[in-house]
Amino acid sequence: MARLQAEKIYDAFVEADPDGEEYYSQRWTALSGRLDALDAAYSNGLANATNGTAIVSHAAYGYLAHRYGFEQRGVIGLSADEQPSAAELADLVDLMVAEGIRAVYVDPIYSDAFVQTLKTELQSGTGDEVIILSLYLALGPTDGLDYVEQLESNLDALERGLAG
Repeated sequence: MARLQAEKIYDAFVEADPDGEEYYSQRWTALSGRLDALDAAYSNGLANATNGTAIVSHAAYGYLAHRYGFEQRGVIGLSADEQPSAAELADLVDLMVAEGIRAVYVDPIYSDAFVQTLKTELQSGTGDEVIILSLYLALGPTDGLDYVEQLESNLDALERGLAG
């Protein structure tokens, strides 16, 4: 999706400023190659994931999950203002126990309070270690990472958490 958006932006720049086409073309070629390599890394890196479900603090990764073959289950839905009920949290813990999920993802810009609750409940119920991993929404520079760096970090986190 990012590649398609970037290509539309590139085309618009060339149309608006034909004299700058060489400049834009060089940068588009570099970005396009970087995004293609990232797409291939996601496809290869997630092809053998043993856990098919990622428990995320915020259910905002649907496109990513669909494209790379995993399911997301959000502690909260698309609205960051939602509050999960105790029953919803208990259902997620039950799912994590049943599917052997021992990783939870949180975007660093949001509170991890509900994710910490899941971790505590799952650890106390199973004795297993539960890890909390960052999964960026990639809405702008965060933690000193640009857009592509955030996506690369997300891949590392997904590979680790979906490994089982």
